[in-house]
Amino acid sequence: MNKDHCKIEAGNGDKLPFKAAEKCLYDYKLNLSRINTLNRKLNLLEMGPALKAQSLEQRYCSGGHSDPVAQRTEKIDNLERRIVELESKTAPITQMVHDLSEEYGLQNSQYKDMLQLLELRYFGGGTWPQVADKLRVSMTSLKDWRQRLVNRAMEYLCL
Repeated sequence: MNKDHCKIEAGNGDKLPFKAAEKCLYDYKLNLSRINTLNRKLNLLEMGPALKAQSLEQRYCSGGHSDPVAQRTEKIDNLERRIVELESKTAPITQMVHDLSEEYGLQNSQYKDMLQLLELRYFGGGTWPQVADKLRVSMTSLKDWRQRLVNRAMEYLCL
C-alpha cells in the first residue's frame, strides 16, 4: 500500500481515529451489503423503462411542479453519492484484508492473528471472550492484536 498520500493524525491520546477505524471494521460487511443494494436500485433506475415524451413535460400535483426526469436524476445522484461514501469506507478495508492475506501467504506471522480476529470479531460478531477462547489466547494478547489491527486499519483509512 502506498502510504505517502495518507497523513496519520492519531496521537497516543487521540482515540477518535481509533474508534472511527474500528467502526469501519465493524460495519464492513453491512456496508458491502448496502453497496450491493444501492447498486441494484441504481441499475433499476438507470435501466428502467424510458420515459415517454409526454412524461417529459412538467406535471402539476397539489399546486406544485413535478418533473419526473428531474426527480429520477436526483434519485440517481443521491444513490451514486451514497455508494461513493460507503465505498470510501469499505475499499480501504478490502485492500487491507487482501494485503494481510498476501502477507500471511508469504510468511506465517502476526497476519494470521489479525485475519482471524477480523473474521471472528469484526466480521463474525463474536464477543471478545468468545474470540479469545476460540483462538486460545488471553484477553491481554487479544487486546494487543486488536491494537495492531485497528492501527493498521487507520493507516489504510488515512486516519
